[in-house]
Amino acid sequence: MAKLFTNWSTLPRWFWPMLIGLNLVLHAPFFAMPPIGPHTWRQCNTLAVARNFYEEDMNILRPRIDRRNDSDGVTGMQFPSYEWSVAVAYQVFGFHETLPRIISWLISVAGLFFGYCLIRRITGSVWMGAVAAWGLAWSPEIYYHSINALPDVLASSASLGGLWYFLRWREHRRAGHFWLSLVLTALAGLTKLQFLLIGFPIAVLLLQDIQRRQLGWRRDAGPLAFFALASVGIPLAWYAYARNLIEVSGLRNSSGVVCLCPQPDRGFRAAGFRD
Repeated sequence: MAKLFTNWSTLPRWFWPMLIGLNLVLHAPFFAMPPIGPHTWRQCNTLAVARNFYEEDMNILRPRIDRRNDSDGVTGMQFPSYEWSVAVAYQVFGFHETLPRIISWLISVAGLFFGYCLIRRITGSVWMGAVAAWGLAWSPEIYYHSINALPDVLASSASLGGLWYFLRWREHRRAGHFWLSLVLTALAGLTKLQFLLIGFPIAVLLLQDIQRRQLGWRRDAGPLAFFALASVGIPLAWYAYARNLIEVSGLRNSSGVVCLCPQPDRGFRAAGFRD
């Protein structure tokens, strides 16, 4: 019986349908709920930005908050990749409370897949990859936030994917793996700057390759230098731009949100909700 669950050369066909299906069934009753919980203020803030993209301007470089005084609401924040994705869904399906939770859940499922692939590649064990995916799915913190309107969900999944694709590039040197790793790593840092910490395990892997003389400097120095500069430089450039937006507008998006905000010519408006 023990071998049935631990001696896997390939992943059983039932694993993903069971894991994703059970996760979906347990989350589904909460999909239609508005923001609730200890991070309600942050979720309201996130959804207000998404709604403002949808109702006012889809320019991702000019995110708008509700608490805008007499300005147009444009101010600096983390790169609004999650908020803009929600706004795109609003454009396609109309405004629904369910959409942000479904998007967050789909992103978290991608994170489960990336987590499985990453641990499987590191350990060489299908079983350990499955344990990692199962543990991520039912970790209380991740389980709770996997349907919340928080950009951290996207940043976490992107960082796992970026590291996995980097390991694949390190092994096979395929251009597609390189670019996917770069895009996902940069996206993680853009969405939440602290996720640039993914660079530390990458640096450890490269130091191991140097020690084992597995790096070809003529072949690898250029791509690795470009990867480091782009994956770190792009997020830092965005945050410099965001700081300038804050200085120009005088609006800040880092503190708590007053959910009912007076709007010039628009009355009172609930952050994250329709009028």
